[in-house]
Amino acid sequence: QNHNFYFSNALDLQMSGKSEEVAAYLEFGIQHDSLFPPYHTLSGDQFFQLDQYQESIESFELTLLLNPRNSRAYLCKGSALASLEQYQKAIGCFTQAIELDPQDAEAHLNRAIAFVNLKQPEKAIQGFDKA
Repeated sequence: QNHNFYFSNALDLQMSGKSEEVAAYLEFGIQHDSLFPPYHTLSGDQFFQLDQYQESIESFELTLLLNPRNSRAYLCKGSALASLEQYQKAIGCFTQAIELDPQDAEAHLNRAIAFVNLKQPEKAIQGFDKA
């Protein structure tokens, strides 16, 4: 029950743009229940918004350890990797997201963009067609 309280408050604060308060709620929540995947997912989102991509990746990796079928965590981890110009690793994450949710247009689009960045236009076109 406590994890719902901390998570709900952190989510409300994130929507209000109060980054420091979000971090405090997430840190406290994780200390009390580190096995609650949404804490790590929201933490990853928070780090991404602050351009702290490595920390974002680490948070999404924790989410995936706890819930390996979380397609959104693969998508978000891939986006953070792409922001660090680690396109090959990003493609792997986007591919995992697509395998879990073949209708995820954002994953198809992001994978196509990563292929463009790797100068592989033929693979990019396939992704753009599915996005």
